[in-house]
Amino acid sequence: MPVVAVLVGLQASGKTTFGRDVLGTGYVQVSKDHFPNAKHRQRRQMRLVRAALQEGRDVVVDNTNPSREEWQPLIEAARDAGARDNHGCRKSGSGRRWRPPSASGSRSR
Repeated sequence: MPVVAVLVGLQASGKTTFGRDVLGTGYVQVSKDHFPNAKHRQRRQMRLVRAALQEGRDVVVDNTNPSREEWQPLIEAARDAGARDNHGCRKSGSGRRWRPPSASGSRSR
């Protein structure tokens, strides 16, 4: 059963570091930063996420994901694929995790 981790946070808040250091290298990393010139970045992201889930692979979506319009399709795709919640941070309810920000870490990034 695949895992989908949807990272949410401002630029330089540690999402990529968290994905690498806490989740590890076994996840397919999907980030709109990887295709800045794509005309329909959200559609491309969803296509990549669905493809990885169909292959049974774990996925980390590494974007700011600031609004429901951004992250809700990811949650729905995860549910449709039977994916489970990820681990790693304090649980804040509804299968979501929260990690306190680090100002010094943000400055170093």
